[in-house]
Amino acid sequence: MLATCGGAIIAMLLLFPGTAFAHNEYVSSSPSDGDSFTVVPEFWEITFAKEVPLSSATAEVIAADGVRTQLTDPRHGATTNIVLYSLPPDLVGTVSARWKLVSDDGHVVQGRVSFTVAGATVTSLSEIPTDSATDATTPAVVAPEDSAGSFTSPAPDIVRWGVRTMGFSAVILLGGLLFVDKLLAGGTLVSASGILFSRISAAVLFTAPFLQNLFLVGDLRSSGAISALPHFFSSFDMTAGAMFIMLSLIGAVIAVLFFIYPDSTQLPSTARLLHALGAMYLIALAFVGHSRTMAWPLLGIPADIIHTAAAALWLGGLVVIVFILAPILPMAQLISVLRNFGTFAQKAVIALVVTGIIQTLRLHGNIVSLFTENHGRILIVKILVVAAMLKIADINRRRMMRNLTPDAEITQRRITLLTRASTTEIATGGIVIAITAMLVNASL
Repeated sequence: MLATCGGAIIAMLLLFPGTAFAHNEYVSSSPSDGDSFTVVPEFWEITFAKEVPLSSATAEVIAADGVRTQLTDPRHGATTNIVLYSLPPDLVGTVSARWKLVSDDGHVVQGRVSFTVAGATVTSLSEIPTDSATDATTPAVVAPEDSAGSFTSPAPDIVRWGVRTMGFSAVILLGGLLFVDKLLAGGTLVSASGILFSRISAAVLFTAPFLQNLFLVGDLRSSGAISALPHFFSSFDMTAGAMFIMLSLIGAVIAVLFFIYPDSTQLPSTARLLHALGAMYLIALAFVGHSRTMAWPLLGIPADIIHTAAAALWLGGLVVIVFILAPILPMAQLISVLRNFGTFAQKAVIALVVTGIIQTLRLHGNIVSLFTENHGRILIVKILVVAAMLKIADINRRRMMRNLTPDAEITQRRITLLTRASTTEIATGGIVIAITAMLVNASL
């Protein structure tokens, strides 16, 4: 399976050479890194690869004495992919200029240049190529800080990664619950463990995108997450922000459905609504990240939906069988569930491999970028771990499912061994989810 999965992707990359499809990225700056001036440039001009929404762009300069000055009133230059900032007139010595841009998909792109000014008289580096070239806002001095600092971040990377990992895990688990309850073992949702797992998953489905949108607003405003809370809906004009808000609302409705029914026997009447909400959640989730912003979005979005649904069926279904059904089902029924699950899991694996190849081709048009870009290197690790998981699953099924009969004494031992081995498969799947969360913000 390792050779099949990895080989297919590599072969397709060789057949379709090209370049990696990147987010909006930095192209050039004037002043550029290392420039020296005898007088202060009037404007800082930054060129990006794609159009820049001015509301998402922030910048600052740090003078030689460590005083940090926020640059305000950004303007487009000759084209919408160029951003202009007015520079303070009193800069002297080595100046560090930082910029930060939040792409429409919510990814943060940032960088810095350093230049030297020998004097303090203003001169025009270039004329402002827009009609609104007047009334530049005087930059506001923030507080003296060490020049090694950076923009205020609403959350460190490890926290963002943890939130994404929890969100993906909740999608997988609740998807597995809905699948098993619908197609393998009716009543799973209303079992004691099913209700508990569902409520935990539903709570995370609301909480994870809520926090992610707070982080996005914080990135846009260069503020902490708590300070961003009153401005929670200000990100709605961005696709990523609108989808995070949508995901939070859908997650809230799902959570309400699970928490307002103390009598779990009432829950089956809402099954159809739960499936509809789950489908809506997957669609909204596909609009956050690489599926919409990279190449072939009309193919990337449905591929992402199918990929996530297949992962929920396979990994989420396995979690439900091992930790919810195995302890409570009679032997004969558990054997039937396992056999039926194997049939569905095989189809899910095919869907995962096919959509995985599609997504890899969308993001990396050249095999070289798999080894030179952070995203590509992490993706290779994910492919290897998935291949290992597929191998573990194959061994489990072939070794444990032979000659299972409800009355045989050996069957009980095999079931016990199967559930233990499946725990290894689940743990490997957890690693895949964690790697997937890393891929979301990895550079391309």
